[in-house]
Amino acid sequence: MNKGVHVAAQEDAEKAYTSGERFFLVTAERDVLHFLSSKEDVSLAAIVPDASRYVREMTQYGLVGMAMRKVRSLGIVNLLRLLKPVLRSGLKIKKKDMRVLVPLLAFVEYLELRKCSLEIMFLHYHLTDMALATGNRVLLENYLKLSVKNVRLGLMTKNLGLLDKRLGEWGLNVNTVLAPFQLSGYGMRPTQKDCEVIIKKGKRDYYGFGKGVDVEREEKYAQQIGLKEWFVSK
Repeated sequence: MNKGVHVAAQEDAEKAYTSGERFFLVTAERDVLHFLSSKEDVSLAAIVPDASRYVREMTQYGLVGMAMRKVRSLGIVNLLRLLKPVLRSGLKIKKKDMRVLVPLLAFVEYLELRKCSLEIMFLHYHLTDMALATGNRVLLENYLKLSVKNVRLGLMTKNLGLLDKRLGEWGLNVNTVLAPFQLSGYGMRPTQKDCEVIIKKGKRDYYGFGKGVDVEREEKYAQQIGLKEWFVSK
């Protein structure tokens, strides 16, 4: 089991790097990416899309309107690369379908993140858990079809029990999952014990995140239950 660090600001990234951290969990925050892209010895896992970046545009244009603006910014080559697998399912951007727009936003951020040493992209838990709750299998399927080079696509969730159940029902091939894991059990749904049992099934690579007052104890717990990586939040 390895340990990484979850950072949201450049200052935190700089401090973590100086203290010896080399694996970072990030969003597509420009200042953070600018700093980390200058370092050849770091690796990244990213949470996409980063809704906080789009608050102003979402307020002005709405989620669908914002996504449509991103479409026009992609360019024809990147747009076709993104939409080829999606359009096969008969979905169209003009219908303003979230099953197309969410993968679109994720792909826009991939184009920025690939400038760094990106290893994994996790779909943001807001979108993953929304899809799980509403039975939107196609949204997750389209995300997992994104054409990204040398990057693993995974799902972030705050309801691991429901994710494990739905993936089994829907037959989706997901090998990488990010979820809350802490010694206190905080955020582990439905229960801490249930989440630990899911990990022990060994179906996927599970990554955890959490704050943790005693980082050393949290790391021992993460290793004990079988996490592949645990990110401490700064």
